[in-house]
Amino acid sequence: MSITLNVKPDYYIRAYDTNTAYYKISSTNSTEKNFRFVVKLYGPSANYLSTVKLTPDSSGYGYYNPTSYISSFLTSDIDLNTSTLKTCTNSSGVYRLDFIEEYGDPIVTYTGTTVEDSRFYYNGCQIYEDYDQVYDNFYWIIASGHTNGHILSPTSTFYLDSTEKSLLYFITSGSNSFSSIYTFYDNSGSALTAFTYIISPSANTMYHLGLGPSNLPVGTTPSNWYYYTVNLKDTTNNYLGTGYTYVYRKDKCNIIDWTQVYWLNQDGGWSNFVFNKRKYKDSKITRQTYQKFLGYGYTVGNRGQTQFMTTVDEIITLNTEWINDTQNILIKSLMYSSDVRILENNILIPYIIIDSEYSEKNTYDDGLYSYQIKLTPANKKIIQNG
Repeated sequence: MSITLNVKPDYYIRAYDTNTAYYKISSTNSTEKNFRFVVKLYGPSANYLSTVKLTPDSSGYGYYNPTSYISSFLTSDIDLNTSTLKTCTNSSGVYRLDFIEEYGDPIVTYTGTTVEDSRFYYNGCQIYEDYDQVYDNFYWIIASGHTNGHILSPTSTFYLDSTEKSLLYFITSGSNSFSSIYTFYDNSGSALTAFTYIISPSANTMYHLGLGPSNLPVGTTPSNWYYYTVNLKDTTNNYLGTGYTYVYRKDKCNIIDWTQVYWLNQDGGWSNFVFNKRKYKDSKITRQTYQKFLGYGYTVGNRGQTQFMTTVDEIITLNTEWINDTQNILIKSLMYSSDVRILENNILIPYIIIDSEYSEKNTYDDGLYSYQIKLTPANKKIIQNG
């Protein structure tokens, strides 16, 4: 066959990776007149999406990275009203590329030389750490026989109020059933009870599952728990991934002034944090006016300068309580996120972080510390004409 894929990306690819998710293509016919590589992209349901034609470089190679196009088809998934296993259909998918060649005068497309290649793309951001190569391409994957896989979160330790909802995101490589085990402990480290939730996944799929104390998928939560662990194990009780995820009980005061913030993290899942200290609300008002012409004989009370639009920018200032280094990882992830929501009346309302600087703190240098973050609603309030 004349076409060769000299370099291919790893099978599990972040859809915003503009660096490593590329193909290097060659052909024995690259010196033919009017030669071009033809790349056709197909979606998860084998639906045709696009065609790209590439001219080889002076060495006869073509280069193609499909992530800038594939990323436009991926968004994210979050459902706080579902505690059981849910497929993240908007966050990932297997996309196929067909590599063909054309050349000649007139130009002829030679479909008989087609080389197909499929990869799993998910909505993670670009990272420069080469985890895939170091960990055999399974660093972010829950897979039987692999103990390196991570959940899609910047941290695996959480401090949650007993009323909070949170979600555990992961990607599976196979379709073998496994268990999600929730084990509760008291403040002395003694086990209280354990619940098991059986998961029957599909291969190459992203899921989310209830993680928070208020949206666990099974069982009755003991009243005197201090922390609990969540881990994924196969049928022979072997860990899938790095083992334990820890959730520590940290009931928060000022529940009336709570602000529950959720955001799309860099790994493609959704993280959350409760800001329970004083919240401030400010409004920046912009008024647009014009000078109305007043004809002869106008009376007192007629308006000259007329306001025809009022735009209100609301700014809320959120403050954390004293936090530790693990919680700081979440705040850092929040500051980097491009999709931030605040839970209001069980609806996730979109907001924009307006802070442009972030100074990372740690307990070694600063002791206990806190953060203040400013946000504005993604949708402005516009008042009617005057």
